[in-house]
Amino acid sequence: MLTAVLVTCLCADPVLADLSFVRGHWRNEQQGSVQEEWWTDDRGNMMLGISRVAKPGKSAFFEYLRIELKQGKLFYVASPMGGQPVSFALVELTGKRAVFENKQHDFPQRIIYELVSDEILNARIEGEIDGQLKSSSWQWHKVGAL
Repeated sequence: MLTAVLVTCLCADPVLADLSFVRGHWRNEQQGSVQEEWWTDDRGNMMLGISRVAKPGKSAFFEYLRIELKQGKLFYVASPMGGQPVSFALVELTGKRAVFENKQHDFPQRIIYELVSDEILNARIEGEIDGQLKSSSWQWHKVGAL
């Protein structure tokens, strides 16, 4: 499997169309909050996204997102709460699974998306905090296409 990953990332330049599996409106409800993420199709060398977590009567979190092609490489760029953008380089793309990484970022250092069926997209963030591996995972259900 490692060989396949290296071939995918080093020999064939991934294109934005390879990440089209995240396109659409995705939703999850858990512990009284609604979590949603929207992704556009790829145009102009980027896909745009937005994520939000809402609790009854208030917005708890939002994030502007994009996946962009820069100098022949793909990057996931997140701006939590509209703040400074943080870039994560695509380090693995196998089938419908993409892993983005920024080892210098405090948390997370890795962002993973995996389409497990036409209607379910798994997302995971992970990294180290105080020397311990921490992670959070979501299972998004497709609400519709954009």
